[in-house]
Amino acid sequence: MDPFLDTHAAPQQVALNIEVELEYWRCCYRRMPFHRQGLAYEAYVPAIKFAYDCYLYHHRDDLKMLFPALKERYQRQFPLPQRTEWRVVERIVKAVWQRIQSGEPCIAPRKVAAASPPPRNLEMRKVRNVAHA
Repeated sequence: MDPFLDTHAAPQQVALNIEVELEYWRCCYRRMPFHRQGLAYEAYVPAIKFAYDCYLYHHRDDLKMLFPALKERYQRQFPLPQRTEWRVVERIVKAVWQRIQSGEPCIAPRKVAAASPPPRNLEMRKVRNVAHA
């Protein structure tokens, strides 16, 4: 069965703030194993969004089992000039899934001037996975 045809009858029950997530990756992508010297953050954004999209649709599934279908979907979805190499995308997908499944609250970095006091109300990453009841 094609895993992309099985949409599960139950609601997805996962919520996240994609803007906070993208800001997280913007601040730390250079330290990630998938980063290639000379590639700017913008080169990774489509793959990062793809990874979150895959998680939202398939968070109940085994990621290892999904990879062949994910690769095919990625290649269909993105034209060749816009594509990042699949082995890099695969690492991004793994990193995104690990980030979400860790369940640890993450604070989105903010650009704060050195003279300013620390902000009191930092925006928290909003990821809720209630599928595991």
